[in-house]
Amino acid sequence: MIFWVPVSEFILEFVSREEIRFPGMAGSSFRGVFGHCLRKECCVTGQQECSRCQILGVCPYNIIFERAVPADGDTVIRDDTAKPYIFETVNLSNQTSGIGERFSIRVKLFGVESSYMKYIINAMAAAGKRGVGADRRHFRLVRAVQVYANGLTTVYREKEPRFFDLRDFFMRLECPDSAGEIQVIIPENMALILKQRHSCGGKRGVAILPEDFTARKFLTTAVRRTLSLYEHYRQKKKTPVMLPFRTLPEERLRELASGIELCDAAIFPRICTRYSNRSCQKTSLTGFYGSFTLRGDLTPFLPYIWFCAVCHLGSYSIMGLGGYAVRVIR
Repeated sequence: MIFWVPVSEFILEFVSREEIRFPGMAGSSFRGVFGHCLRKECCVTGQQECSRCQILGVCPYNIIFERAVPADGDTVIRDDTAKPYIFETVNLSNQTSGIGERFSIRVKLFGVESSYMKYIINAMAAAGKRGVGADRRHFRLVRAVQVYANGLTTVYREKEPRFFDLRDFFMRLECPDSAGEIQVIIPENMALILKQRHSCGGKRGVAILPEDFTARKFLTTAVRRTLSLYEHYRQKKKTPVMLPFRTLPEERLRELASGIELCDAAIFPRICTRYSNRSCQKTSLTGFYGSFTLRGDLTPFLPYIWFCAVCHLGSYSIMGLGGYAVRVIR
């Protein structure tokens, strides 16, 4: 099965002005300062509270960083709406970039026009001047390129502060038409963090432990993330969610997920630490990595599994966590 998803991918290249030591959750170093600079870049009203803004539905800051306005035009901001961007920074986890050294991050945008990338690029250039991390280490954005199926195209250069050809792009995904057994491999630096969603079996918002992980949890989370992204960033007003592949209703998929077996699990806990400049404290987050096998009639779930392999899964996926690889066994 071949389908196309509205995902644009970019690579931002930087040079360190001073030594930068990235934490295990390297994406956390960028998220806070990026949000601050993006808001400053996009805001034209100067209001303190975004939720009261009359142009919330078209504000790039809200669409990219906060969360989309629901399709009916309501301006209520929801906490469970998937965000349309991902900062893939796993190559920087626990690494050090010395003075004058180059480093890069990948940015993926789902369902958002590529022209919005100019706001992200400007915000990241400003973030370098403001500094990242608790000790405000500085860097320069020197180049941005857009990734296509046939290569790379430069869209921004430091010494030419203008934007080149930013084009919308659909990423090609290919998954098997059917499968009865697959293996999912989660790298250690992409630890998957899944949380309870209701009080049954645990407190809402608490990360589940590896021993509580189930096939149903993995599959239903993949379905929910896919539908959330399409609903808020690809759905036209008052029309059903249109997916690029045939699918069963979400309720039916939840029922079928209960019949999938989780076996050959070799998953291990990983404590990720995130530092918040806003609260000036570190937060420990429990995730897990390793591999496991799913066995059963996986056919209706395959597009969701392959989609989330690209767009990541679970909490803090916007910081590059929750990525994985898939191998078909039979």
